[in-house]
Amino acid sequence: MIKKRYTLSTNARYNYQYYEAMPGFRRNEVIWNAELGRKFGKQNKLEVAAKIFDILNQTNTNRISIVDNYIKTSSSWFLGRFWTIEAKYKF
Repeated sequence: MIKKRYTLSTNARYNYQYYEAMPGFRRNEVIWNAELGRKFGKQNKLEVAAKIFDILNQTNTNRISIVDNYIKTSSSWFLGRFWTIEAKYKF
């Protein structure tokens, strides 16, 4: 009964990018997310969960524009690692 009250889930995504037009440009990133939750009440109707996104803090955005006479690259970091607390109630 106690084991049914807890939930744990995790997922990971691996991205690899290589552009033929730019042999020196390679990008590897691993995006790993996890969630730990607990159910409350006699019928487990209330669930509270903590979620962590991008645990390894590797998310970035790379943009490459290839035009006739030049190649433009830009890279920026956004949000990165963050966490949330979620509460759900089933009626």
